[in-house]
Amino acid sequence: MKNKNLKKLLNINSKNFEIAEIIKKELNKFIIIIRSKNQRYKYINKIHLSKFSIKLGQNEKKGYIFFIKKKINKIRVPKYKTIISLSKKYVSKIDYIKGIDVNYLDIEGLKYLLKYSVKTKKKINIKKYLNIINDNFKSIYSFDISKELIIDWSRITRKFKQDIYISSSHGDFTHKNLIKQKNNYFMIDFEFFSKKRIYLYDSIHWLIPPLLKRTNNFLMRNINFSFLFIFYLKMFYMLIGYNISKNQVKVNLTLYFLEQKFFYKLPNILTKEKKLLSQKRIKESKYLSRIYSRQLNYLLK
Repeated sequence: MKNKNLKKLLNINSKNFEIAEIIKKELNKFIIIIRSKNQRYKYINKIHLSKFSIKLGQNEKKGYIFFIKKKINKIRVPKYKTIISLSKKYVSKIDYIKGIDVNYLDIEGLKYLLKYSVKTKKKINIKKYLNIINDNFKSIYSFDISKELIIDWSRITRKFKQDIYISSSHGDFTHKNLIKQKNNYFMIDFEFFSKKRIYLYDSIHWLIPPLLKRTNNFLMRNINFSFLFIFYLKMFYMLIGYNISKNQVKVNLTLYFLEQKFFYKLPNILTKEKKLLSQKRIKESKYLSRIYSRQLNYLLK
């Protein structure tokens, strides 16, 4: 998109503001960084132009509104505003947070969010979680996976009989979506937010995917790494002072792997409608879906 068209679309006051950077993302999405000409203020415009991306943009709004209202120790959320909401276009405005990038080993922010998840968790029968997964895929991605879930779900309910705990979830809680500013941490990017997921979802999502990427060559050789993941998670929770049983870790990891298996199938479905993703992303997603599927099978043996 040209600067002239962007300024008109975003209604930028050219006298006081200018476009600092344009970042084109997949799914026909643009991130525009706007700065004041005196360099004192920045904000971000997100532009969603595909049906799938617009759905994510609308879901992100729900995430910002939800977490802005919550009082989580040391965790903050930037100001958010919807600028345009149409069937073929969704634009938001988000405060730019100037701070320090967080790395995988900086787990302070993770500890604060986990403490909130533990505090607000609610007990449900595991059988009810099937509807939660289905509802999440429909509301966030507009896809119905109920038929595909049946086989995996029957195996899960045969394996696990206990109740589980659910809580709200950022959905993509990684060090890339956390910014440290003085003594606080700012969460950003809520496109995969949900009010209901397994309460350990965000902590597992922070800890496990980077390990999968480092061990993927071995994983594709049919090696069972699930017991190592369970041990790693159990040790992590113990080290930060949270006592949880091995079985609780296992059932949460199983349900996390289930969701990831189907999440990484989505890019292949999307390309059948329109080329919104690169071939590299599609190939990588197929690969990750197989990895999660394989590790899920090991957990359900």
